[in-house]
Amino acid sequence: MIPEITPTKVIEAESPNGATTPPTWPAGSTERVYRLREELIHTTPSLCAERGLLVTEAYEKYQADPPVLRRARALAHTLANMSIYIAPGEVIVGNQASAPRAAPLFPEYLVDFLAAEIDEFPHRRADVFTVSPEVKAHILNTIVPSWHGKTLNDRVMAIMPEDVAGAQKAGVISGRGNITSGDGHIILNLEKVLAVGLEGIIAEAEAALTGLSPYEAANFKRRPFLQGAIITLRATIDYAHRYAAEAERQAVLPNTSPERRAELEKIAAACRQVPAKPPRTFQEAVQSAYLVHLVSQIESNGHSFSLGRFDQYTYPYYEADRQAGRLTREQALEILELLWLKLFSIIKVRPWDHTRFGIGYPTYQNVTIGGQTETGQDATNELSFMVLETIRNVRLTQPNVSARIHTGTSDRFLLECAKTIKLGFGMPAMKNDEIIIPALLEKGVTPADAYNYAIVGCIEAAVPGKWGYRVTGMSFLNILKIVELTLNNGVDPKSGLQLLPGRGNLAAFTSFEELYQAFYEQYMFYARTSFHLDAVADISLEELVPDAFCSALVDDCLKRGLTVKEGGPLYDVVSGLQSGVTNVANALMALRKLVFEEKKLSAAEVMAALAANFENEGGEVVRQRLLHAPKYGNDLDEVDELARRVMQDYQREMAKYHHSRYGRGPIGGGYAGSTSNISANVPLGSKVGATPDGRKAGEPIAEGMSAMHGTDTAGPTAILRSISKLPNIKMLAQLLNLRLSPTTLADEAGLKRLVTLLKGFRNLKVWHVQFNTIDTATLLAAQKNPEQYRDLVVRVAGYSALFVTLDKATQDDIIRRTVHELN
Repeated sequence: MIPEITPTKVIEAESPNGATTPPTWPAGSTERVYRLREELIHTTPSLCAERGLLVTEAYEKYQADPPVLRRARALAHTLANMSIYIAPGEVIVGNQASAPRAAPLFPEYLVDFLAAEIDEFPHRRADVFTVSPEVKAHILNTIVPSWHGKTLNDRVMAIMPEDVAGAQKAGVISGRGNITSGDGHIILNLEKVLAVGLEGIIAEAEAALTGLSPYEAANFKRRPFLQGAIITLRATIDYAHRYAAEAERQAVLPNTSPERRAELEKIAAACRQVPAKPPRTFQEAVQSAYLVHLVSQIESNGHSFSLGRFDQYTYPYYEADRQAGRLTREQALEILELLWLKLFSIIKVRPWDHTRFGIGYPTYQNVTIGGQTETGQDATNELSFMVLETIRNVRLTQPNVSARIHTGTSDRFLLECAKTIKLGFGMPAMKNDEIIIPALLEKGVTPADAYNYAIVGCIEAAVPGKWGYRVTGMSFLNILKIVELTLNNGVDPKSGLQLLPGRGNLAAFTSFEELYQAFYEQYMFYARTSFHLDAVADISLEELVPDAFCSALVDDCLKRGLTVKEGGPLYDVVSGLQSGVTNVANALMALRKLVFEEKKLSAAEVMAALAANFENEGGEVVRQRLLHAPKYGNDLDEVDELARRVMQDYQREMAKYHHSRYGRGPIGGGYAGSTSNISANVPLGSKVGATPDGRKAGEPIAEGMSAMHGTDTAGPTAILRSISKLPNIKMLAQLLNLRLSPTTLADEAGLKRLVTLLKGFRNLKVWHVQFNTIDTATLLAAQKNPEQYRDLVVRVAGYSALFVTLDKATQDDIIRRTVHELN
């Protein structure tokens, strides 16, 4: 019989209360969790060269192989030779790199930035990485020279059309993440892994390989993928066995305590069992899911690999252990908290121009709780509540927890969500079954699969283990920049570029509809360039960096003999990021009202003020009039309808386009809408001059479909009503940030008011809402004394981050958000 874990002593301390004093460690966690958490918080992220070196070796050795087989062998070589460790006190094991919070290198995607930024990493204004002399030497002497001119980014740039490159230069579109890293944005079929083990999936791949006809030409492409799948699955089993051997080694060391020896023996037994075979216990189920999740992030440089409906597929193991007396609730809580620490230790390094679009070391590893069964019954269970309890205890940026709610969600669950939101670290983000399930059905998803959806990355919905890459996360489209181009005859005032001639400047238009038509022409042109950028990225990703391991764990890749990028998944609908819709609606409303209808401002006055950033004579008067025009987020039909019109125009155009897997197997093959623009509102805003909504040059745009800071004056319910009028049924992600005063949640009555707000959110069929509840004084104190607030977590946009790791522009953007009271 496998020994049980003995929980360690509980640390008692106060929770943060919104005061300006530094946050203290919350109550409820064990000494073990406290110590490991403190070690992680005090660890400055670093670069690890191991994966980069091992992949370089493997690519050289297997260069004649087809790309999918070559990459499979490279992953196997990495898993067999990378450093592994089991830190003192760890119970869930597995490391992505040679040290906690160390970022592995993925030179096959992009490499030149490593040399260009090597001396800047330790001095970045955010997302800092230390670089040891040894790692620096490996990067400059081996990795960069070996990959220069051979990466995914190099291929994309070589085939990119000129208009697409120009649109990126002007700041209208951005696909930096698509062309410098792997896809990610996916949930593997972890439920299947637990049910049959990787050995069962290997048997499936072997049967598919045996069944290939030697007379069909396409099978010569299917064969390498199936061979690669088998290689990577076996390599993952061997990787787990390495941890078993390490646990066995540590268990017999003379200074190992009897208690720790029992834990190590249990770790060894778990890693001999999983993920090769189905788990026998809750700890083994958690270990299996984590190892598979981890390997997917060693294979690919993508982010937003998510764990799906964690409370659903692990609950049977938890319940069986409880019934058999093998596990107490306290032991299970500690296992969960230790898992969250492992997720926090996973990290990625990006070039600075990509980092700015998702700042704060985010990896977007989403865990979904709550929701419904496939028959529409409430699926909330004890683990759903335990996930909330443990993230309150650990209070870090990972996992990114989403709570699904519906008309049958209990008040108890809503109240527990409210208690968690109150603490200020931005979780759980609330997701609404009442709109998301219909939106999935509208896209061809079966009812059973739609009811089983989970959240990927930030806020996007997909079917676990059946959906392809990038349900969202394709190219960013900066729609406010398009307004600026429209007002300047199609010319970018910053770069002088004119990709599509316009119809003149603002004075050329005699009516609002003429202006809107000119905007529409520019808008559709740049929407098309974003789809073209996606196509260039997709073709290059499919050819150069196919992922055999990830594909083996997505239905129906093995059955079809196709990778995810070739059309293997059952579903494959993607979405880009439509950014700045709020500002566009406000800007167009101001022009319609003040220039064309009421004629309180002339076109010349507006254009002069915009050109001078409102610093010319009379410019501030113009700005104040623009700021006082009706604004989105206040339940005003006239401006909300403009936001709806802007979104619908994009959605009609996107329906004409398909991605590279269209017609190759998956249901879908096209686009949906998304406003999940993470922290890109800051860099996207930096590309736009002053605009007719009263925003000054270079200032951030609104995040997602949130109201622009300071313009949402009618309260949170009005914001919900505004967003409920949008064409949400066509979306796959819709972002809404709300900031609440901590005093409004200070007592039980405040929490009940938040529950009422959540019910209103549900009834209005709004896709998503997330909250910040840290007061401004605390945030300003953290800016002034960051060392005292190293574990202060805030919600950014679709994800949470340590506040002090953000750059000042992003910190300021969060501080400027409107603070609401609940009445």
